[in-house]
Amino acid sequence: MTTTTQMKNLLFTLFVLAGFSAFSQVSKPAFVSNSDLPFNKFISGVRYAEISLNAPNQELVDKQVGISAFYYLAKQYLQEIGFEYVALTSAEKVELEMSVGSYCEYTSVVFGGDIDQKSISNMSISFISCQGDFYSFQSTKKFTFGKFSDVGKKLVEDWKTIIPSKSSYNGHNQIRLATNMSTWSEASIKSYLTVKKEQLKPIEGIYERVRLSLEDNAGGKYTVGIVKNPDEDGFLIIYLSGAINNQDWKSGELKGKLNKTATPGFYTVDWITRDKSPYEDVYCNIDETGIILYSSGVLPLSYKFIKTLPSKE
Repeated sequence: MTTTTQMKNLLFTLFVLAGFSAFSQVSKPAFVSNSDLPFNKFISGVRYAEISLNAPNQELVDKQVGISAFYYLAKQYLQEIGFEYVALTSAEKVELEMSVGSYCEYTSVVFGGDIDQKSISNMSISFISCQGDFYSFQSTKKFTFGKFSDVGKKLVEDWKTIIPSKSSYNGHNQIRLATNMSTWSEASIKSYLTVKKEQLKPIEGIYERVRLSLEDNAGGKYTVGIVKNPDEDGFLIIYLSGAINNQDWKSGELKGKLNKTATPGFYTVDWITRDKSPYEDVYCNIDETGIILYSSGVLPLSYKFIKTLPSKE
């Protein structure tokens, strides 16, 4: 067990040097972004939790140094109140993302508070749903480090005054990501590619994603259709199959749009990510085997697709 002095140093580093933010609300819940979805109903519809960290803190946790002890206590707390699995390290987060059928099976959790060299107060816990609903809770308790020999135990106890336990999982209360169905299906795309074969643009067809490395396995092995956009000067990307979180996607949903540029064979892309959020910092170009989608933004993207239909023969 970490000593009191070590824990004080770890917490002080976390909140003072790393600039950990605090919430000002004092009621419980301090803030709810969606009043139509009560917290008790939401939390009963999730089974797992992922502790959200910024990049520097995630690196410290993965190396089990510095402020990582604080977050391992947070993980212990979430396990004790009833979450079936809690992802903290990068490897655990990849494992969680790869194993769930829907991103709505888990919640992101953010821990905050006011820490100085003598005391800890205003401990906060915020839960974020797969569709961005936000629930923030806060403790009004304050205690000094000198009064307790086991700071870690007191932290867990203080968190339990905020959320003492998690409701048992109820699949009926699990929320769903919104669908965005197009007018296309796999059958209608194949029919279109056959009937219009002589009039097709070079990029139109059915494509399958090729995963070129171990890191690529974190993304879905998508099959998509690309057809002319009837409303704009570009093309539609239609999801057909292959998402890891397959419960969140239906065949025929819109996966993105290709927008023409002044450069032949090069497109800007309005991409819809696997959690259904928009991502506009994406580009596409055609090569001899298919297409490449890529981005160098905050969330790097590099997808290689080969064309499977129509055949050139």
